[in-house]
Amino acid sequence: MLKELLAYPGAPAAAAAEAALPANEPLMTVHMAKGKVRHSYFGMLTTFGTPQDVLLEELRLKLFYPADEASAV
Repeated sequence: MLKELLAYPGAPAAAAAEAALPANEPLMTVHMAKGKVRHSYFGMLTTFGTPQDVLLEELRLKLFYPADEASAV
């Protein structure tokens, strides 16, 4: 998939894109930008209940937390 994305016009060179990838971090961060405003978040997924509890089995919470001080404000 990375090779397909790098084939698009205007995409960075493969070496630059690979250098920007995190080195096996235990979490994935989400980066959003519009103009000069940039925010970074990391997410956490929580599942409630046990497989026998039908009502709680489907309940999942996805929470996002600021990944840096600038995003916390």
